[in-house]
Amino acid sequence: MSWFKVYLTYEQAVPNGYIKLQKDFYKLCIENQTPQGMALYSDRYEWDEQVFFPFYFSPGSVQFAKTLISSYSGNSCEQPKKEYLKLLVGRPVDFDLLK
Repeated sequence: MSWFKVYLTYEQAVPNGYIKLQKDFYKLCIENQTPQGMALYSDRYEWDEQVFFPFYFSPGSVQFAKTLISSYSGNSCEQPKKEYLKLLVGRPVDFDLLK
């Protein structure tokens, strides 16, 4: 399985867009008893004077969050780099999924 990424622009993310995404993912975790490897990470970066917020779904979360990922037009991606990310939802050990 691969990683998936969803981008939210600043306008989409603030004030409540990222909270909705995070809450929806958290709800899926609870419904599925938070399996190890089911995790959501975030980052922030600027490009061409716009701020973007990428959210990364771990490979272990894809089977549970397919509909959520699709609703945000998510795409498969390379594994993100650990030094730029925050673990939003998941078990603390899930941060070790990153290189």
